[in-house]
Amino acid sequence: MNNLKKLKSLHFVLGGRENLDEIEENEIENLEIIRVRAFNSLRNISSFKKLKRLQIEDQIKFKELDFNQALPSLRDFKILNCKTFKHLSGLENLNNLSQLRIYKTDIDFDSFINQSFPKSLDIFAFYTSKTKIDKGIKERLLKLGYKDGLER
Repeated sequence: MNNLKKLKSLHFVLGGRENLDEIEENEIENLEIIRVRAFNSLRNISSFKKLKRLQIEDQIKFKELDFNQALPSLRDFKILNCKTFKHLSGLENLNNLSQLRIYKTDIDFDSFINQSFPKSLDIFAFYTSKTKIDKGIKERLLKLGYKDGLER
């Protein structure tokens, strides 16, 4: 029994849980997972078919995310201050992704930038919090035609 059928926004802020595996088919459009102690997996991301916005923040045990199936509604994805997060894949399955922001993770930019990205991607920001490195990354992304989201 899934009692979340009509829910549009789900915000997990603080508290503790390892995953969201019990969430099955749903109508959730906005999902935020912020400072949830012990959170380490979102392997059921494909259950969130209507997802438009995903933000994962301050998750020390969250190491990887694979968008292994199409999520046609996802337009905005942020992964912020997840210092042990190393592996993000399947972005090519996000046909309508227009904004991707990655901040303070363990992702190796030089490897990461070589994968396929959706043609819809317009804003792509990648920050390590090291000024010199971030400046170089920003320049590379701008040369590839991406905006960083800070321009007015």
